[in-house]
Amino acid sequence: MLKIYLNKMIQLFRENIRTISQIVSLFKSRIDSNSKKSDTYNEDEKSENDGILLIFSKEADDLANLYQEKFNEFSDVLETKINLLKKEIILHKRINKQLRSENAKLKKI
Repeated sequence: MLKIYLNKMIQLFRENIRTISQIVSLFKSRIDSNSKKSDTYNEDEKSENDGILLIFSKEADDLANLYQEKFNEFSDVLETKINLLKKEIILHKRINKQLRSENAKLKKI
C-alpha cells in the first residue's frame, strides 16, 4: 500500500517538474521574443534584461535538480521511518508473546 502511494507521489512529482519546466520555457521564449521585437530599448536596459534572463534561466535549470534532491531526501526519510516502524512492530509482537506466556503461567498457578 505504501509502495503504491510512494510510486504515485513520484509520478505526480515528475509530472509537476515537467509542467514547471514547460512554464519556464514559455517565459524564456516570450522574454526572448519580446527582447528581439523591441529595438527601442537602449543598451543599458537590454543588458539588464539579458542579465535577468540569464539569472532566471540558471535558476530554472537548477529547479528540477533541487526538487529531485529534496524528493530523494524525503523518500529516504520515509524509508527510514518505515523500517523503524517495522522494527517496532516486531518488538511489540515479542513483548506481546512474552506477556501471553507469563499470563498463561500465572493462570496455571
